Amino acid sequence: MYCRKCGNELNDSAKFCNKCGINLITGEQNEDNKGNEKIYKNYYFKSDTNTCVTIDYDKITIKRSGIRSMSRYGLKGEKTMMINQISSVQFKKAGLMQGYLQFILVGSQESKGGLSDAKSDENAIIFSTNAGNRDALEIKKYIEDFNSNHNNNEIIVNNIIKEDKYDKLEKIKKLYDDKVLSEEEYNKEKEKIMNQE
Repeated sequence: MYCRKCGNELNDSAKFCNKCGINLITGEQNEDNKGNEKIYKNYYFKSDTNTCVTIDYDKITIKRSGIRSMSRYGLKGEKTMMINQISSVQFKKAGLMQGYLQFILVGSQESKGGLSDAKSDENAIIFSTNAGNRDALEIKKYIEDFNSNHNNNEIIVNNIIKEDKYDKLEKIKKLYDDKVLSEEEYNKEKEKIMNQE
């Protein structure tokens, strides 16, 4: 059987094309997708661990296999994340060294350790080939397009603003405790911060 959209050869039991992601049963595009095709696609990354990444429209699943995967990540099994909970994606191209694709979730701390941190992060994929570079960039673009088309940025910005408000309160409280601010100055600053939108 072949995909009627891209011509990719498929298993007879396939419901989605693993190359272009079209629904093989209906062939229709869902209006609720707001610019994203309903996609179901597997990507396979081989490096020192074997990883399968599946995009299923609004979620992404990472599944690892092999002895090295077990020693590095333990017996955690599959990890599924909702795409609208991914606030950013870090991509490092494979070349002389391995490359990686790392997903940062809303409310989590972004890693600054590069490849060494990515190797131990369950939200990262390591790869070492040009095909890995291509597939990683395709996943990154899909996530960014999905979140852009679904107004996810509004949720993230509101979350950051709320955290920022409480950080400011903590700072002025420390200034008050260290007797840098008077009680009157502290109360005035606290009121200003609490009235921020």
